Amino acid sequence: MDRDSFPAELALYHRKLIIVLMSVWLLNSTFQMLHSILMPSIMEAFGLNYAVIGLILLAAQLSAAGGAFFFGALADYLGRKRVLSALLPTGSFFLFLVGLSRDWFQLALALAAFSFVSSGVFPVVFTFASEELPPGKRGFGISVIASGYALGGGVLASLMAAKIGLASWRTPFFIGALPTLPVLIGVLRLSESRIWLGGGGRGEGEGGRSWMEKMMNFKAFKIWRIGYLRAVVSALFVRALASMLWVGVARWVTVFLVVERGMSMATGTMWFTLFGVAGFFGNWFNGWCADRYGRRRTISLFFSMVGLLLIMFTVLAHGELQALLMTAPLGFSLLGLYPTTFTFTTEVLPSEARASGMATINLFTIPLSIAMPGIIGAVSTAYSISLCFNAIALTAIIGGIALLFTMPETKAKIL
Repeated sequence: MDRDSFPAELALYHRKLIIVLMSVWLLNSTFQMLHSILMPSIMEAFGLNYAVIGLILLAAQLSAAGGAFFFGALADYLGRKRVLSALLPTGSFFLFLVGLSRDWFQLALALAAFSFVSSGVFPVVFTFASEELPPGKRGFGISVIASGYALGGGVLASLMAAKIGLASWRTPFFIGALPTLPVLIGVLRLSESRIWLGGGGRGEGEGGRSWMEKMMNFKAFKIWRIGYLRAVVSALFVRALASMLWVGVARWVTVFLVVERGMSMATGTMWFTLFGVAGFFGNWFNGWCADRYGRRRTISLFFSMVGLLLIMFTVLAHGELQALLMTAPLGFSLLGLYPTTFTFTTEVLPSEARASGMATINLFTIPLSIAMPGIIGAVSTAYSISLCFNAIALTAIIGGIALLFTMPETKAKIL
């Protein structure tokens, strides 16, 4: 295959790329969810209260924000494959240190270090995929890679915690590092991004510049040039809406069903499982729609659809049967939209700052992720979670309609 041109269909190399990058994303999401699922056991082992756990998780989240930006910028300078190859073993090492922690302070340091490294996988993986996949199949390919999150962070992490973590919460962190080796071998067998090799991200011609000139010409800053401003603002708004739905809805629905609607924990757990399974298939369908009908129409439609389904959920989900019936369409549409937001973001950014630009946009959504739980907690205490869900639903509908008229269509180009 001639890698300097884009074929219309997925060649053998592209299928290999999708499998390897999906494995990386699956493994990374498994590692990221382990500590959350095992946190009750960790709290009991160290005698921790909710306040200490909150500080530990806050430190990990802030560390992750810095890590994504650092490794995204590094990938623009050193290459996608080289950085990704370094992230896998380094992340496994810090995961092993989490298992070795002897007190809450060591746990906080190890978890923050792991979060710093593992967060870099996101911008590098999806930038790599976007630059290597053919335009006509890029949306679908990225969606397949992204669907690994449901399998890793949902199914695999839960099974490891339930089957391996019963004897000791430390064991999954030790065993979790073992699959890294075959995945690393797969990454090393990939070819470097031909866009990056072509000079779009290599920073050629900077050798004679002073350090001050190089700082002023820092790649991550280039996304804010006038020519890219509309695209970057659109990508930022898209990612902010997606973050709002995840932090403000997906993480609160189990609480909504159990506390506000009086259902059993078994129902809440079943809801979350079906929600993730439906989202896995939603990823693939959304990617297919993005390739067939365009990024703008697909993103707009799915945001509006999520809003309408969320309103229906709060109105109809008064019994266990109604809640479970609403699970599949809500998970299908809400989780399904995320991969196309990744595709759109990578396509509108310049190649010389694509990975760092993607990380920068995510960095701007961190304050929303931190503020949303507190806002929803306060409003839900004063009124109800239903009110919060309906407000978020209206925002998603209005935002989806606005995007249809304001966001640029990328036409599946990588420049």
